[in-house]
This record gives sequence, structure tokens and C-alpha cells, in this order.
Amino acid sequence: NVLQGPGGGMVYQGKIYMPIQAWATKAHTNHSDWVRTSGFIVSSDGGETWEASKMLIPNVDAKISNTDQMNNTSESNIFYHKGKIRLAVKRESGGQYAGNRLCFEYTQDANTGEWNWVKVEENFLPSNLTAIETSSHSVTEDVYFVSYSVGNRENPVLATNTGAKIQLATGAGLGYTSISSDDNNIYVLYEGV
Repeated sequence: NVLQGPGGGMVYQGKIYMPIQAWATKAHTNHSDWVRTSGFIVSSDGGETWEASKMLIPNVDAKISNTDQMNNTSESNIFYHKGKIRLAVKRESGGQYAGNRLCFEYTQDANTGEWNWVKVEENFLPSNLTAIETSSHSVTEDVYFVSYSVGNRENPVLATNTGAKIQLATGAGLGYTSISSDDNNIYVLYEGV
């Protein structure tokens, strides 16, 4: 199964990028748990054809046999930073990385076309993010937004990787934000109570 839910795509340098999730159910794997992973699809021709990136778990059998220690992931969001494509994902369970938001930087080999990724740190974010999808949105090559909540999905915040923060609301909020912008405005839609 391939699906996507809360998250958002982008157009960057003439290409369309859309985050995706892939789930292998217990029935399909003969394993005690689902295997969940994230990646993206990209189109260079306005959506006529699509190419898939390397998924964070590229081989379900390797995950089941524990030779692949990558976390199970779900909701994802794609953005750019300093000319690189980044995929931020919700960590679902276990694996080699801690934290509820994981961020990976993708590069594509010019000769083979193969996508590869490395984990990147986002030290401007608190370590106790709520385990919900955290939306990301680039405004320039150097600056991007992340919306998040901490604790029990309270006091949602819009932060930049440069350290600026805007409190979106006080009290309970359910998270799952979506961010957009134009030349003069920032738009944030989030689940409230």
C-alpha cells in the first residue's frame, strides 16, 4: 500500500515533489508487525511521469530480519534547504534514531540517478515534540518553518531554523499543521479543539 496523509508537496527548481508512505501489513509480511516507511515521488514533466526516491526502509525483508535498523515512519513532509531536498517524517516505532521527528537530506547521483539520504539534525527544535506530523515549509534556500507542539499537543508553535518562534495558540491544539506562504504572508492551518 502506498498512501500519504497529512503532509504537503512542493515545486522546486521546476520539479514537483510529493511525500509518500508505504505500508506492508502483517498479512503481506507474515510478521508480527506492520512495516511502515516514507519517501517521495518526483516529476520533471509537470506530473506526466513520476519517479520514486529511495524509501527510508528500501527492503521490507531486511527490516523484518532486523538487518535494517531504520525506524518505522509515517506522515512526512518535503521541503528544501540550501539546494538539497529534505524529508521530515513522524517516527512511529523503534529503530536506530530517537525523537518523534526525523529529518533526512536526499541527494541524487548524477551518473546513476539513484537517490541516497543522510539523517540531519535540527537542533533548533525541542527534544520533546509531540508524536504527530510536524509540517515544514521553505521560504528561502536558508530559512524554513516547522510547526510543532510539545507534551500533550498543546501550545502549537511555528519556528524557523534560524531561531524565530511564533506561538500559534495557547492551550490545546491537535497538531497536524499545513504551512504555505506568498511574498507577503505566512499561512498556517492546524487542527484546533
